[in-house]
Amino acid sequence: MPRVAGVYSPPAGTKGVPNTTIQSAPYNAFIDDLTQDANAARPITAGGTGATSASAARDNLAVIGVAGNYEITGLKYFSGSGLRTRSVNEGYGASYLSFWDSVGARLGYIGAGATNNAHITLTADAAGANIILSPGAGGTVNVLGGLSFGSGAAAASRDNMGLGGSATLNVGTTSGTVAAGNDSRIVNAVQTSGNQTITGAKNFTGSLQVDGAPACAVYNGAVQNQTVFPVGHTIHVNAAGGADRNQSFTIYLAAGNQNYSTTVSGTALAGTWRARGNTSGTSFIAQRVS
Repeated sequence: MPRVAGVYSPPAGTKGVPNTTIQSAPYNAFIDDLTQDANAARPITAGGTGATSASAARDNLAVIGVAGNYEITGLKYFSGSGLRTRSVNEGYGASYLSFWDSVGARLGYIGAGATNNAHITLTADAAGANIILSPGAGGTVNVLGGLSFGSGAAAASRDNMGLGGSATLNVGTTSGTVAAGNDSRIVNAVQTSGNQTITGAKNFTGSLQVDGAPACAVYNGAVQNQTVFPVGHTIHVNAAGGADRNQSFTIYLAAGNQNYSTTVSGTALAGTWRARGNTSGTSFIAQRVS
């Protein structure tokens, strides 16, 4: 059949010559050629599909059919109730669009419909698979309305994300708020345990204590048999032969109501005491150091 690039041309010798008899052989050949062309697949260039079957025609025209796998390129618009696959539609009555890999395994799907309370659900099939929302550079992911994690309830969503009670509190300086990093209540705050260096002038109100006893102070009470004194307090102690400088002692209330002694006689004073210098051969000044 004399088609060149889909364009039909009659066989050579078909056209008649004026004032001559039409020859049967060229005429019959032309009729046979037209018959063959009419029964052959019409090429796309001549307004046909280039195919003799519906599936081959859809392939040639890049039309999506009701069955089979198709690669869609370029911008396409779909209308109607939605897209469905030829597999089970997971109960979504209105729309169902699934995604498959090159070996025919489904990766996930988007479903929506009345049977799912009109929700739109994006689901990944494989355990541990991630669903990533990745906007372009400088772009954002905008969520209009509520955002929940594993539950429609706000409290349950916070539990699913491992958030504590502070997630619902405002930043402030009053009870029931979360303190900001520069809150005056915590900037340079003294810790209740461990060692901490405090620099600059600090004002303390109330009693500063070490091991239950006032620290860095002088006892100003009037209890005659007092045994707990603040760290730093000094007393005069009787001791035969005095004491070496900074020697540690356990100090006791001496017999009677006047003196302190290193000899076990009465109740021991609390804390650790060290000698800070003799006042005579039989006494010295002692200071509580802890």
